[in-house]
Amino acid sequence: MELGSNEGRSKKELHKDVERRRREEMTALLGTLRSHIPEDFLEGKSSMCDQLKEATNYVTHQREKIQELREKRDRLRSAPEVVVRPCGDGSAIEVVIGGANESGICVADVVAILEESGLEVKSCSSSCSRQSSIRCLRCEVCEGKEIDTIDIQEKLRHLFLR
Repeated sequence: MELGSNEGRSKKELHKDVERRRREEMTALLGTLRSHIPEDFLEGKSSMCDQLKEATNYVTHQREKIQELREKRDRLRSAPEVVVRPCGDGSAIEVVIGGANESGICVADVVAILEESGLEVKSCSSSCSRQSSIRCLRCEVCEGKEIDTIDIQEKLRHLFLR
């Protein structure tokens, strides 16, 4: 029986060779996949099925992480800019809050943070256009208080990222 270029070889032998090459390729591909997965996802997994299941779990985990990071990026992009700076001899502080999307700002929350930080709000002015708005709060440092403008700025930024 003649089978083209594989004279003398039986169908069974050809099938065995094809199957052996397929298994070798699968093993090599699994090794490549395994090299891209952190060890803690594959720890103790020796069967091919377990390794593939854990690789799938890892990809799902990474997709969720990417989605969380996208959401965080979008929140950061839409958060208003916050600047806290001392005025004059340091007995006064100016807080400027502005940006394109300032609709979520509650001035009462801002004032509460400023008062907790040892500031007394003396004035608040705001200016709005169609694209953006800006608020400027002028504060006096309460007597005997040490003021950390960076800490106040971070508290206010955190307020807008909720």
